[in-house]
Amino acid sequence: MQPIDDAEREYRGWLMFGVAVSLCLTLTFRLAYLQLYQGARFAQQAEGNRVRIILQAAPRGIVSDRKGRILAANRLSYSLTLYPIKMPKDRIDQVFLRLEKLLKVDLNERRRGVERAGHRSPHRIKLLGDMDPRAIAVVSEHLAELPGVAIEPDIIRYYPNNQVAAHVIGYTGEITEKERQRLNPEQYRTGTVIGKSGLERLYDARLRGIDGAQQVEVDARGRPIQILGSRTARHGENMQLFLDLQLQMVAEKALDEQRLAGAIVVMNPQNGEILAMASRPAFNPNLFSRKLKAHEWQALTRADHPFVNRALSAYPPGSIFKIPMALAALESGRTTAQRSFLSTGSLRVGNRVFHDWHAPGFGRVNLAQSLEWSIDTVYYQLGVEMGGEIMSRYAREMGLGEPTELKLDPESAGLIPDPAWKRRVFRDGWWPGDSANMAIGQGAVNVTPLQAAVMVSAIANGGRVLVPRLVDDKSGIRIRKQSVWKPQHVEVVSQGLRKVVTGGTATVVDLPGIAIAGKTGSAESGKRKTHSWFVCYGPTKHPTVAVIVFAEAAGHGGAIAAPIARKILEHHFGIRPSPDPNPKKSP
Repeated sequence: MQPIDDAEREYRGWLMFGVAVSLCLTLTFRLAYLQLYQGARFAQQAEGNRVRIILQAAPRGIVSDRKGRILAANRLSYSLTLYPIKMPKDRIDQVFLRLEKLLKVDLNERRRGVERAGHRSPHRIKLLGDMDPRAIAVVSEHLAELPGVAIEPDIIRYYPNNQVAAHVIGYTGEITEKERQRLNPEQYRTGTVIGKSGLERLYDARLRGIDGAQQVEVDARGRPIQILGSRTARHGENMQLFLDLQLQMVAEKALDEQRLAGAIVVMNPQNGEILAMASRPAFNPNLFSRKLKAHEWQALTRADHPFVNRALSAYPPGSIFKIPMALAALESGRTTAQRSFLSTGSLRVGNRVFHDWHAPGFGRVNLAQSLEWSIDTVYYQLGVEMGGEIMSRYAREMGLGEPTELKLDPESAGLIPDPAWKRRVFRDGWWPGDSANMAIGQGAVNVTPLQAAVMVSAIANGGRVLVPRLVDDKSGIRIRKQSVWKPQHVEVVSQGLRKVVTGGTATVVDLPGIAIAGKTGSAESGKRKTHSWFVCYGPTKHPTVAVIVFAEAAGHGGAIAAPIARKILEHHFGIRPSPDPNPKKSP
C-alpha cells in the first residue's frame, strides 16, 4: 500500500470540507425555509393539534301563541360530530365506511362537507343529529377506532304540537351549500341550522341568535385540559304570535275529520290579527330537525303536496265573488237596493245561454235576496251591465288580485282579469260572456283564502282593507286601503249576507244569540266535485271574527265548508257544539 502524498491529502481535505459546507448550507437553507416561509403554517397546525374550537349553537328564540302557549322551542339532543384536524388524512375513507356500516346510514353528503371544510379545519362538522340511544351506544363502543369522531350534546328545534300550524311556523334544517353561497359564505358555516319555511325562514335572523364558542386546549388524545377562552352564545329573540293554539287545533281537526285538502283562515276583521291559519294536508316539522329516513321522505312525497300552504294559494272563488260584485253594482250605480230582477233559471248572453244552479229560478228578487240564494242569473245580468273594467276595479279595491303583504312564504297574488289582461294574454277582446262568467267568480278569477278573509273583513269593518298580521311586534294596525264606499251600500250587502245564514244557503251556521253574516261558494274545479267555500263574519253589529273555509274539490259550500265554519264559530264564541245542526232546506 502506497503512502498518500501531501497533494492527495490536501485534495481529500478540501473535498471533505466542501461536503461539510454543502451540508451545512443545505441544512441552513432548509431551516430558514421552514421557519421563515412555512413557520406560520406549521405553527397553525401545531396549534390546531393542541387547541380545539368547540362551537356552541345559540338556542333559537321560542315561538308562542297569543296566550303564551309554546309553538316552537328547543330541546337537548346528542349529535355525532367530526373534527377534521384530528383525523389522519389517509383514514377518512376507512372512518366513513365504518360509520356507515355501524349506523346503516349514507354519509356521502357529510363526506363532501368535510372535503369543503378542509382536512386541517379545527371546526366540528355534524355528521348525524338527534341520535337515538341505540346509535349512541353503538358508536361509543367503537370510538377508539374512529379518530376525530365524537358524540356531543346539541340543541335542536322542537315543535311540541307536531303538525299543528306547521305551514305558519315552518321548520328548520341544516344550510345547504347552495343556500350558504346565496346568503353569505363568510357568515354561515357548513352545518349551520337555518329556517327553511314559514316564520322560521321569514324571521330567521331574529330567531337564530349568535353562536358561542370555547377555545379548549387538549392533550394528544383529544381530551380537554383547560379552557383558553370562550364566547357565550346569545339566545335568539322570542316571538309571540296572534294565533290562538286551541282555535288552530279546532280548525285543523275539522279538516282532518272530513279528510279534506283545503285551508281555514280566522281573522279579527277590526285589526287584521290572524287567530288561526290551517292548511291540509300538512307535515310534522319535527322530522326535519334530524336527517330524514327514506321511508319518511317517501311518505311525505306520496301525500297531496303537504308543503303547500293552501291558505296562500289561489283558486276560483265561485259565488263568494258575488260579495264584491254586489257592492260594485251598487257603488257604480248599475243597480239599487230596490231594483227587481226576474230569475227564471237561465239568461241568454249573446248566442250562449247561462244557467242558474236552481233550474226553476227564484222569481222576482232584489239584490239582498240574490245574495241570500246565490242567484247566478242576477249576477250574469249585472256582470254584463258593469263590464270587465268596473268589476276588476272594485274587486282589487277589496284586496283581491294582489298579495296581502303578509310576506309568509310564496304568497300567490291570485288573478282578477280585465280587458287589458285578456288582450295581453290571449290577444282577444273582452266579450259579454267574459263578464257573465267573471261575475259569478268563474273563468280566470282566482283568489286565495287569505285574500277572501281580507275581502269579507272589509265588509265587516265598513271599508278598511287590512294587512293581515301573524306576529305581535307592537307595530299596530296596518290599513292597505281605506275605501270610501257609501255606508248604505255596505249595509245592503251585509243584509244580504245575513239572509244567507237566516234563511238561505248557509242556515247551518245560524247560531243562537249570535248574528252571523256569510256567503257560500261552489267553484268549478276541473274534477267531479266543485271547490267548496264559505266566508262569514260576526256578530254583524260589532264583528270580532271573520272565518274562511276552503275545501278542494269537496262539494257544495253550504254542505261542506259551512258546517266546518260553524265548529270554529262555536269555539270562538264559547257556544256548546251542536252535534247535528238542522239547516233549513233549500228551495
